Amino acid sequence: MAIDLTGISNENEFYTHHYLSAILETDLKDVFQEWRRREQEEGFRAPYAELRGLARDYFSLRSRLERERRAETRLQIQHELLDKLLPILGYAFQPELKELDDGTQLPVISTINKPNGAPEVWILETLDLSGEETDPLALPLCACQYPEDAEVDSTVLKDTLEDIITR
Repeated sequence: MAIDLTGISNENEFYTHHYLSAILETDLKDVFQEWRRREQEEGFRAPYAELRGLARDYFSLRSRLERERRAETRLQIQHELLDKLLPILGYAFQPELKELDDGTQLPVISTINKPNGAPEVWILETLDLSGEETDPLALPLCACQYPEDAEVDSTVLKDTLEDIITR
């Protein structure tokens, strides 16, 4: 049986059509079997079940976010959701500042490190103050994403997230 790819968008054809139609299901087979085993033996809830359980909270928080205009409050609402969502996806919600090579401080909400301790993945958050569902990479960082006592380089608040990542 072919895997249902409803809701999956292959942006810029990152994966080949052949991979998605013929190989992906085989690659995921062991993962799904492990989830089933853990559900039966450990009472584990598979991520798809956890996400389904988050639906009510998601829509409630999204509704609050759409009505809120203050940046600080919008950020708090986002954090409520991210604190529930990230663990389901296997990440810890741990906001902190990371220093870039040029000394710029970057607010990161989760970090995955390599076995040697070097960073492998940083999860960054954006704050869409317009409420128009702007591309996250086209948004700048917001001063409220930094702790009150942090020294924020004003130039980093002018650049888009894409510019920061590219640099």
